[in-house]
Amino acid sequence: MDTRSRWAVLARIALDAGRVGLPATTLGLIPGARGTQRLPRLVGAAKALDMIATGRQVSAAAALGMIDQVVTSDLTEAARVLIATLSAPLPRSRDRKPWFAGEAESAARAAFEARTTALSADPAPATLAAVSAVRDAFDTDFDTALMREMAAFHQLRQGPEAQALLPAFLAERDCVHVQGIGRDTARHTIQRVAILGAGTMGGGIAMTMANAGYHVTMIETEAEALEAACRRIEGVYEGQVARRRISPAAAEAALGRFDWVVGLEEDVKQADLVIEAVYEDMA
Repeated sequence: MDTRSRWAVLARIALDAGRVGLPATTLGLIPGARGTQRLPRLVGAAKALDMIATGRQVSAAAALGMIDQVVTSDLTEAARVLIATLSAPLPRSRDRKPWFAGEAESAARAAFEARTTALSADPAPATLAAVSAVRDAFDTDFDTALMREMAAFHQLRQGPEAQALLPAFLAERDCVHVQGIGRDTARHTIQRVAILGAGTMGGGIAMTMANAGYHVTMIETEAEALEAACRRIEGVYEGQVARRRISPAAAEAALGRFDWVVGLEEDVKQADLVIEAVYEDMA
């Protein structure tokens, strides 16, 4: 048994909640692991180009072709059942054409070129490289196309777009992790939130908290400012109910989570979380 047949893909299976895509272009790259050649042979060149050039992800249910079976639960058991029903591996993607059985090559190419026209407004190097790579699925043999894909990937990786986008992507992932805080770190339960300052920003934060189910204490230094904030927030909820963005019951429940307080000490002490949103008078 040669290596290629030994590693042949039997089938691809996914949970219905999963999402599938090739997001490399959002990092200034193209897929560098045969994606520009395998995907066109699974879903057709036009759809493949759309997904590769835009980085768009689709649900597992919408990824048929990329996915052979979608299940709702117990992925491992469903995979065992699927394997047991297959008499032979599915055709290798490298042996397929970038169009479907019964479809004329000319029609598939026309659909692909129409998609390239739609993408022509985006002159980004990754987009242009994606168009060229997927076109190779029509015009070049599989192995040559893979070498061209890898060469384009490495060229893009050294380009200014990827050099800027990759660190930004990694920084966005890092910023959601606080050093020293892990899955086993005990969490502090938050039920009551005190917000210092009932202006526009404080009111918006307060409504977000109340909508999420937290008890909110709005704190101001003067009764007049507190009353104005209360009227303003009630008006916002009334407007949302009128526009059917929220139900009357949900609005009433959210407003019921508010306390309105002039002064600081005791009410702040009782809060699990304190948010400062006072008027920014630096003097």
